[in-house]
Amino acid sequence: WNIHSEIPIAINWNTGDVVPLQVKDREYPDMPGYQTGTADIVAILETGELLVADWKTGTTEGSEQQLMSLACGFRKLYLDPVDGQPRKVKLGCLSVNEHGVWPTWYEPTPAELENHWNRMKEAWNRKDQSNPTAVGSYCTALYCPHLAYCGAIESVIYLEANNSAVHK
Repeated sequence: WNIHSEIPIAINWNTGDVVPLQVKDREYPDMPGYQTGTADIVAILETGELLVADWKTGTTEGSEQQLMSLACGFRKLYLDPVDGQPRKVKLGCLSVNEHGVWPTWYEPTPAELENHWNRMKEAWNRKDQSNPTAVGSYCTALYCPHLAYCGAIESVIYLEANNSAVHK
């Protein structure tokens, strides 16, 4: 019924504020207290459900949590116009390889979305405390929006570059 592509948002897990963004090439503004992200596909289906989907060309590890976070934000922006309530949500992970597209669908309950919001709020608040960064597979597999600015990744890249130079 209504479909959009590459829709960026910013979510403040503490205040509940969700801000639609206008960005190019995923260059998000500096918004302290907000987590930014982009959904590849956001649609209102003929059933009235909100669809949030993402194309994946590599691993899909962590994609459900990524989609849950995006859905938490978008369901605040796309309320049902009849009753003003959040819509039912359908998540789609669209895995693409040389053999085609392999979709995985999931319909989280309102309780699951609320629990996800609460867990993100708790995690966000811990982030502001002493929570040292550590490099792991989750950095890229879980699509961390902070990756390009992460001091932990910077040190690994520096070490790898120096090790490569020493071994040549």
